[in-house]
Amino acid sequence: MKEILVSKNRPCFCNSGKKFKDCCGKNLSNNAIDTYKIYFLLKDIYSKSYAYSKEKHDVNSYLEDFKLYINIPKDSTANFDQSFKFIEFLLFKAINRETNKPLNEELTKNPLLDNKEKAFFEELLSSNSFSIFKIITYNSENGHIIIKDMLTNNEYEFYNKIFQNLEEGGFIYGNRYNIYSRDGLLPTINFKKKAEIKEKDLENDAKKIIKRFEKEKEDNTNLTLEGYMNSIEYEFFGGDDPYINYEFDDRFEEFKKNNPGKDFDDFLDEIEDEILELK
Repeated sequence: MKEILVSKNRPCFCNSGKKFKDCCGKNLSNNAIDTYKIYFLLKDIYSKSYAYSKEKHDVNSYLEDFKLYINIPKDSTANFDQSFKFIEFLLFKAINRETNKPLNEELTKNPLLDNKEKAFFEELLSSNSFSIFKIITYNSENGHIIIKDMLTNNEYEFYNKIFQNLEEGGFIYGNRYNIYSRDGLLPTINFKKKAEIKEKDLENDAKKIIKRFEKEKEDNTNLTLEGYMNSIEYEFFGGDDPYINYEFDDRFEEFKKNNPGKDFDDFLDEIEDEILELK
């Protein structure tokens, strides 16, 4: 296994004020320590990538894209500016509209990242995949977690104390990664307790997703299930992909110009026959 070069003398991520080796890193196996080192690297890359994006781009425009992606009202006063979830959007989803290329192509060349961080980031970009996971085992004392991917039934084992209030039988929507042969979850998971959601419903949803994937794969033989899940992640948050021009978007804009005072419901009334034909 490749060594993860992060000092254990760093301040512990739990904000105790102690060094990691004297706090959460005390008396842990090498495997557990490695998963915590990954979290340190993630924090460094997130903060540096955000700083780069803030300096080089209009971050507010990306915030608007982000709100659309996860279905947050445009007039929401919630501050997502420096949240991990927004930074992950910059890292994995944002498109530079001037070049029409993923923003992460710039971030991998970010002069603020050192060589180990760049190598780590490139590995992260190639290995992260969105899915639905069931929690098989969770130990809050040492952060030991085993999760099962609902789409593939593969199980993954790792350590992480940053996740709070998890419980066995609960479900996670989020991005799994495999970096330097270590598994884990990115920080911005959505957790549902087992009482809040029916496993049977998730199993049925997983079957529908796989059926859709197999249909898409007929036209794109290079498509992987992981790649497909990443491409439809926004659907799980009830949002839209801000970089897709949906069929009726331009026509709605034209309708608003020609019909001052009318809204989207009026537009739907006008195109109702077309929508019924599509169905």
